[in-house]
Amino acid sequence: MATVSRKLTEVDSLSSSEILYTLTTSGKCHAVLRRGSRHENSAEIMVFEEKMITNGEPEEEEEEEEEQDLVDPLETVREKCEQTEHCVHARERLEACETRVGSRSETTEDCTEELFDFLHARDHCVAHKVFQSIK
Repeated sequence: MATVSRKLTEVDSLSSSEILYTLTTSGKCHAVLRRGSRHENSAEIMVFEEKMITNGEPEEEEEEEEEQDLVDPLETVREKCEQTEHCVHARERLEACETRVGSRSETTEDCTEELFDFLHARDHCVAHKVFQSIK
């Protein structure tokens, strides 16, 4: 038994018996019924039970479960679709446009058309595959 943190005693005056509750540092309660008075040499009759006690209520032991990181199936399918031939070609056009626009100091071009072409190609591929991966 672990170190005793405190003892509580209940005395039944009619039967000259007492119940000794020993609360340990681990939170367990050990109850012992003793017959006879406190001053006499009392004998331990029975151990009732050991229970976990927290704020007066028994606590259920919980197993620590490791949480698995959830992966969005949409992101997985998008990554696969971005590697298809049509999406690779659309991405190359987008990157070429971004390089061209970035090299100029004053331009009205903003690569919106190339971005939408890439997103359309990727989403078209995803639309056919995403529901197959959802359980």
